[in-house]
This record gives sequence, structure tokens and C-alpha cells, in this order.
Amino acid sequence: MRKFNKKATKRRMDALWSNLVRLRDTHCLVCGTTENLQAHHAIVTKAHSNATRWDTRNGVTLCYRCHICKLHGSSDKVFLQEYLEKLNDKIPQDIQDDIRIKSNGIVKDSQTNLKMIEDNLTSVL
Repeated sequence: MRKFNKKATKRRMDALWSNLVRLRDTHCLVCGTTENLQAHHAIVTKAHSNATRWDTRNGVTLCYRCHICKLHGSSDKVFLQEYLEKLNDKIPQDIQDDIRIKSNGIVKDSQTNLKMIEDNLTSVL
């Protein structure tokens, strides 16, 4: 039996999460394009919180331009306002609140916990 590789497992789960979010949304939340899509964590929580990192409710699809160039790469207040309005339309406030509360929880990245989360993500595909 192969030794458990936590880092590789997390990378695989990140890819699964990203695929699920992009398959669900099919287009950029902001501009509507279907080109160069990426998944984005909608609600930023503690750095890589295992409690919300792979929660697909905390994901939205953005194109590369809106995600990297505009959201992370500029201080365009008009764009940020448009993004936040569309985000609030997409993810209801009660779910946003639940994600924020959940992010404060501790989910250990043990082999058992990661395997359970990965199995849940895989079962959705």
C-alpha cells in the first residue's frame, strides 16, 4: 500500500473542487464569458481552512480576466461593487453566514478526514 501523501491529496481535492464549481456555474459570474474559467473562493476565510476550503457553496466561477486581473490585480471600485452585488445574488446571506461560522471550526487534515471530504467531492461528479 502506498504511503498517504497529504500534499498530493489536497492538490487533487483542490482540482475536484474547482471542476465542480466550474461545471455548476458554466460561465463567469461577472462578465458571463465561458472562456478561461477559474474557480474562486467567494468568502475568504482563515488561510486554507479545511472546514470551508472544499465547500462548493463557497465557490464561484470567474474568467481569468475578472479573477486575476480585476479582482486580485486592481483596485477598480466599480468592478468590486459589481462583483459583490452578483456574489450576493448568487450566494444567499444565510449560506454566507454559515460558511463564515463553519470557517472558524477546526477540521484536522488527517488521512481519514481528507479521504471523507474527497469521497464527498468525487460522489458529486
